[in-house]
Amino acid sequence: MSTKDPTRAQAKTLIPHITNPDFGKSLNEYGKEGELKATWLGHASVLVEFPTVPSSSSGPTGLMSTSTAGAQSVQGGGKRGVRVLFDPVLGEGMAFWGLGPKRESSNPCKIPSLPQIDIIAISHNHYDHLDLPTLSSVFASQKETYGSEPVLFLPLNNRHVVSGLGLGGGKEGGGGGRGEGKVIELNWWEGRRVVVDGVGEVEMTCTPCQHTSARYPWDRDKSLWSSWVAKDVGPGVTNPTSVFFGGDTGYCALHSHPNPFHLPPPLSLPYCPAFKDIGDKLGPFTLGLIPIGAYFPTESG
Repeated sequence: MSTKDPTRAQAKTLIPHITNPDFGKSLNEYGKEGELKATWLGHASVLVEFPTVPSSSSGPTGLMSTSTAGAQSVQGGGKRGVRVLFDPVLGEGMAFWGLGPKRESSNPCKIPSLPQIDIIAISHNHYDHLDLPTLSSVFASQKETYGSEPVLFLPLNNRHVVSGLGLGGGKEGGGGGRGEGKVIELNWWEGRRVVVDGVGEVEMTCTPCQHTSARYPWDRDKSLWSSWVAKDVGPGVTNPTSVFFGGDTGYCALHSHPNPFHLPPPLSLPYCPAFKDIGDKLGPFTLGLIPIGAYFPTESG
């Protein structure tokens, strides 16, 4: 579709242009500290802040450690809930350090304006979901502004993609995850608890989805893709809040087709059974962050 196509031009007028989001601060002024907050940052990027929990529920101190129970401990601060940032892509372009497609709309926020982030979760390694320049800038900005860095969660076999960011240095922890420093790799159905000092605790579970992975033409499906479930689980939480992040998932279960550009109507295809499994095992959910796509219902959102 050309840039002069009237349909494209009309569509661009519908793209929301939001600048300087306050990430829920205005809600706190109305006594909403105890409620879940979510800020959409374009495409699949969402910042979620869990409800503030009683001060008596503060966890252990320390910037970063791994306990024998497999829980990560990070340093918090201020009256807030645990914050999880999903699939951040906050540059002006993507793919090969900005040499790919450019944004159609303005960047929703500048990275230094982000509040303190405790956890970053990546659904898969496609460039529009795992953006190395964004991750590098976020970690540097968080370290400079708050003196600490988030824990980075990845689906299995994606550590090599972020190896150049210098986030390693720790030892592998328990709990089924493959942890090294601030990078945690998980397989489907594996979970890891993150304790944020003085703020709360969230359990991250890597869950299935219907998609693919690739950074280059020769590594298709060599790394895992996933959805994520985040749930506050700390002491003092009487009514747990749970968030399902679908990543780039499709809904239909079709592993292959002779002509993927002329698929059967989606309603005629069986749905992927993983979603019912996720709901049965980890639901119900307070918030579902689910993609809507129009191209390949069998594999992508």
